Amino acid sequence: MQPGRTPKTVKKVKAAVSSALVATAALTASLSIGAPAQAASNPYTPTGVCGSGYRNVASQSLRSLSTNGVLATVYVLKKLTSDTPSFCVVTLKSSATTGNSNTVMATIKDAQDSSDTRTDKGGFGYYAGPVKVTAVCVRWGGEYNQGSYNLSYYDLAC
Repeated sequence: MQPGRTPKTVKKVKAAVSSALVATAALTASLSIGAPAQAASNPYTPTGVCGSGYRNVASQSLRSLSTNGVLATVYVLKKLTSDTPSFCVVTLKSSATTGNSNTVMATIKDAQDSSDTRTDKGGFGYYAGPVKVTAVCVRWGGEYNQGSYNLSYYDLAC
C-alpha cells in the first residue's frame, strides 16, 4: 500500500471509480439506444452528376410546406468549352428524402428555342438529371412531388 493511503481511502477510491464506470456505461448505452436513426446522406454532388468542367451557377432549395425542411435542391451548372456554354441541371434529394420513391424532376431548355426542352423525371432514389443543353441562356428548373402537391422552381441563367 502507498504511504498516506489507508484501507478505508482505497475502498472509497475503488467505489468512486466503480460508480463512475457504471455511470459512463449507462450514459453510453442510453445515447446509443435513444439516439434517432440518421437519414442516409446523398452520396452524389451536382458536379459529380454533371461531369468535370461544370461549375455551379445557381441553386434553389425545394422546402416542405408543412415543416420548411429541405426535400431537394435544384442546381444549374455551366461549362465553358467554346464560345457557347453548356448548361446542366440536376435535382438532388436531401438526406431526409434520399432513397424514397417520391418523384423528382430536372428540366432545361434553350431560352431562345423552346422546342429544345430536356427533362428527367421519375421516382429516383437520389437525383433527377443530368439534363444538358448548349445555349447562351437557359430556362432551368426542378420539382419534388410530396404527395398531393409539387414543389417546383424555374429560373433563367446565362
